[in-house]
Parts: sequence; C-alpha cells; structure tokens
Amino acid sequence: MKKVAVLYDEENNLEQIALLKKADTIARFNFYGYSIKSKSENTAIDLNKRDICIVLIGESTRFLANHFLLDLQTVINSALPILCLNINEFIGLDEANCPRILWDCGAIHMPFNKENLIYLLQEVKYQDRNENSKGSFHLRQHPRPFDLE
Repeated sequence: MKKVAVLYDEENNLEQIALLKKADTIARFNFYGYSIKSKSENTAIDLNKRDICIVLIGESTRFLANHFLLDLQTVINSALPILCLNINEFIGLDEANCPRILWDCGAIHMPFNKENLIYLLQEVKYQDRNENSKGSFHLRQHPRPFDLE
C-alpha cells in the first residue's frame, strides 16, 4: 500500500478530499490543508515514509499562504514523485492556476478524477522523478490509434 501526502486548499477543495477519502485505492492518504490566510500554528509536512505527493490544483491554489510554498519547496527538494491533479479537468500543466514553483520540477500534471488517480498510483514509481527532474509532464493513459504500429 502506497503512502501519499496530499496538499490542498482547505477552503475550496473539500469536495475533492471527500472523494479521495471514499475512493477505493491502493493508497493511504495523509492530508495537509492550507488557506489563503497564514496561520500561526502551521505544522511542517512529514515526508518520511511517503511514496508520492499529490497537489490538488484549483483556481485558488496559486494564492495560498507562504507556508504552502515552503512545504512545496520541501517536497520538490525531496525525491518524491509529485502529482498535480487539476480540479478543472485540464490535461497537462494548467498555467492559469498552478503555482510557478511546480512548472519545472518534474511534476506530472493530470486531470482530477478517480480513473486517473488509480492509474497514477499504479504506474508512478518512486524513482520516476529522479529520471525526469525538470519540466512538466502528463501521462497518456490510453494509446491513441495513430500511436500503435
């Protein structure tokens, strides 16, 4: 069972968090909520014994408090694979909503839905980000007819 850290906007992503909690996946989630206003008692993100980090990307994600950006920097400095799941179902890097710090760190950007979540949790390996530590990526789940030989 994979252990996953999930970073999200605690004011606007509650519906998606409820879906993650109900999802029947091969993962155990630890949730880290952030808000636009800075809190005085922020706890540091615990990346020990985590296999993957998921960041939920929504309209307000880029406006979250400085503590969110510091925790993102901690995740980027680690070797964990980073999955950016776009709530607006955007395929690939959503430049309008994604914080710039995640644009070129080897993160995988995919639409947020249960099918993609299960696929990513099965396919993404711990060492994947070490091989592709720069740029932004998305995975093609189903090969298209012109891709087949």
